[in-house]
Amino acid sequence: MQQLLVLHYQAIAEQDWLLDTFSAERGRQKLILKRPSVSPDLFIQYQCDWFEKTDWPNIKVWQPQQAWRLDNSALYCGLYLNELMVALLPLAEPLPNLYKTYQYTLQALAENQWSEPWLRIFEWQLLQQLGYGFSWQRDQESQVINPHNNYQFIPAVGFVKADTGFSGNDILAFAQGSKEVRVWQLAKRVFRLALDDLLAQPLCSRSLFVTNAATKIDNSQPTKTL
Repeated sequence: MQQLLVLHYQAIAEQDWLLDTFSAERGRQKLILKRPSVSPDLFIQYQCDWFEKTDWPNIKVWQPQQAWRLDNSALYCGLYLNELMVALLPLAEPLPNLYKTYQYTLQALAENQWSEPWLRIFEWQLLQQLGYGFSWQRDQESQVINPHNNYQFIPAVGFVKADTGFSGNDILAFAQGSKEVRVWQLAKRVFRLALDDLLAQPLCSRSLFVTNAATKIDNSQPTKTL
């Protein structure tokens, strides 16, 4: 028996489903769920087992466990995480640390915590797991980031010294764990560049978030963004 979460699901027969799932032990995996008593849904941790001897294994045990209720902007953030993983994660590669980070992020979103740090931490770990990590302390020439200089970010290369761009001071602040809003906003812009370079097409969840942002803003905390 293993624990997993559903990233995406689609009907393939009247009561059968094709699931795109994520677990600590198997990473991303496609499974067939036939005539379940409990239909699949997102942001629920399931305990399950399956028959291995098919191209897409058939689930034989399917039990919901923990659920995270995501509403309003938190829902779009959760959909964004799922869409990123479906688009970028290879199949059958165990990623236990990313799975834990995903769980922690869903919990934070369900508690209506400020989403910015959680999304950025998840993006950073995802890039590292995919082999596209880069240094926040040294530029592409292996020189220490100078707090008085500006830098451009080039995907798959890293930070490059430039006349204008990202402040070296803010780049170093992110590396040192700063909690300032401007630093997390810088990280968002950098990770957007890094991830967009890997994506074959734009993410639907970003478009949904932008469309609904005007009516979803929580004024009690900094604006949530993707």
